[in-house]
Amino acid sequence: MVANRYAIAGLVAVAATMVGAVLLVSLLVIGSFGAALASVAAAAGCAWCWYLEPLRRRRSLARAPSSPAPAGEPSRNPGRVPVRAAASAAAAAGEGS
Repeated sequence: MVANRYAIAGLVAVAATMVGAVLLVSLLVIGSFGAALASVAAAAGCAWCWYLEPLRRRRSLARAPSSPAPAGEPSRNPGRVPVRAAASAAAAAGEGS
């Protein structure tokens, strides 16, 4: 859990730095109103990509059923082989040694 907190703190620092750089450059190039809009857009992009979308995905995965689909229903991820199943099949076939 500590590493996760450090990663989040690092992303906050990177986001603040990026928004500051966008603000500085856009102030010099397009003026204060455009700089404000560009900074808000940069902050919203960072918030969406690094915080809101991962939280949305985590919640959707937490709500997803962990049991396999019933016999008459298609799988949620057809064609995908779970990593453990692929690794055990490779070990059984003698690969990787």
